[in-house]
Amino acid sequence: MRRFIALWCALLAFTVLVSAASAQDATPAADQVTPDPAACQVEPRTIETLTTFLATPAAVDATPEIETGTPETFVVPEGEPADAETVAGVTATAHELFACYNANAYLQVFGLFTDEYLTRSFAEEGVNEEALGFFSMPAEARPPEARESVAVRDVQVLADGRVSAFLVVRNPEAGDATFMDYTIFIERDGRYLIDDVIFLPAEDEQGS
Repeated sequence: MRRFIALWCALLAFTVLVSAASAQDATPAADQVTPDPAACQVEPRTIETLTTFLATPAAVDATPEIETGTPETFVVPEGEPADAETVAGVTATAHELFACYNANAYLQVFGLFTDEYLTRSFAEEGVNEEALGFFSMPAEARPPEARESVAVRDVQVLADGRVSAFLVVRNPEAGDATFMDYTIFIERDGRYLIDDVIFLPAEDEQGS
């Protein structure tokens, strides 16, 4: 939810400070892909549906063994390397996610997360109806020079059947800084949705 909340805070004139420990300049890696906004094809969430998540008590974290500690002490859960079909499915979701970010299409971004994750994240981040109103505002796609790129690495099948991957993200609007997210996917209705995200310091080279 980091990107959603950062945009909301900017709208409300909060100051967002990015620690030097959470970003670093880097030359884009060979596997870095910059998705075109036109590739954002997922069905958008409706405001009515999202509003129901505000009133739903957040359940216990889906991945409590991952949530313990801090990003600096993060320990990668054990898993098995995913097969080619699973890697392709997870990669397709990650690429569409960043196509939607690059399109500034946040209702469609929400369509790539599970209901459970949105409920937890809205509660943790204090999202309210004002924020949802911002996310529903029409916006133009980012120009090519401002688009985020992503690399999908180290895709693993976890013991509970979900799938993990490291997403290495390059953000030109943050001085070409790179960020690393440990992301959990779950297969539903024939595609992979995002069910959990751990935001890691960029200099942490786990999974690269």
